[in-house]
Amino acid sequence: MVKPFVPLLLLALLVGSAPLFAQELDQKILQSRTLFQGLSDDLQVQMWAAMSQGGPVAAIGTCNLNAGKVTEAASKQGVTLGRTSLKLRNPKNQPDPWERAMMEEFERQKASGVALEELEKGEFITQGGKKTFRYLKAIGTKPRCLACHGAVIAPEVEDKIKALYPNDLARGYKEGDLRGAFTLIQVLE
Repeated sequence: MVKPFVPLLLLALLVGSAPLFAQELDQKILQSRTLFQGLSDDLQVQMWAAMSQGGPVAAIGTCNLNAGKVTEAASKQGVTLGRTSLKLRNPKNQPDPWERAMMEEFERQKASGVALEELEKGEFITQGGKKTFRYLKAIGTKPRCLACHGAVIAPEVEDKIKALYPNDLARGYKEGDLRGAFTLIQVLE
């Protein structure tokens, strides 16, 4: 016979842990935002320095050589950072199923009027049998992104993109479009 206080005790433990769970999730999201702000700043400094020195062609070369290195350097032990998109330029940034689903949800939210700056998702999931924190933050298309990602691309820029990324799909964007996302994976167990 099950004593009535046992289910009540379990319920109290579950309800009592909910604020801790929400607090842990909020803390992980805040940490992720901070990591990605630093990563975004580093990438933009390099891209805009290259752009000012050699235009979009130089920026593409800098992105090709440095973006992966900057992202890898920003990753910390147990935390993997990256970038992904539904329209890839670099095939190494292919979204996994979770990232794809979240970016598709971002597109729906944006279409319903949610501001791009607000598009983020953090959650705890079980992945590979381990508790894992996943986070995704939208990357918007700014006016200066259009030289390489817009609908009209200069011939010399087009040539450089084709040389470095022969299967490029990351074009046709307009200012304010969802261009991709920063992604974080942290295995917690």
